[in-house]
Amino acid sequence: MNKKYVAVLVVLMSLGLFASTLSAQEDSAYVEYRQALMKSLGTQMGSIGAILKNRLPMKENIASHASIIAIESELLPSGFEKETLAGKTEASPAVWQQWEQFKAAAMATGKESQKLADVAGSGSMGDIAGQMKNLGMTCGGCHKAFRKPKS
Repeated sequence: MNKKYVAVLVVLMSLGLFASTLSAQEDSAYVEYRQALMKSLGTQMGSIGAILKNRLPMKENIASHASIIAIESELLPSGFEKETLAGKTEASPAVWQQWEQFKAAAMATGKESQKLADVAGSGSMGDIAGQMKNLGMTCGGCHKAFRKPKS
């Protein structure tokens, strides 16, 4: 084989490997973003739970945590727009197979968190706990439908 053809072949193969490496890096970046977003949502829920469970005198903070959940819930669809199951991810293929249902579930979480923010401003701790339960049910419903089962 001519040295020129071998050189071209090596370059093309290298470009192919480079492109697939870039694609894998991009996929892992999407997964990393989604995981950070979900972790943040869990942290906000945990903060509210700590206030309620421990009867901390921070009722006014609940509205802020709930508002953050509402804002972040709006970001969920964009975090999952790129279909990727590469690497360590808990996302189920159902996210993309049932895309409209997934987006609706994310928006339901946003609506319930906004209700929590509203209740936190004017309701009793009992009302807040009740709405927290409603919010938890939307989160759990989404996890049940769109997250791989825990091993």
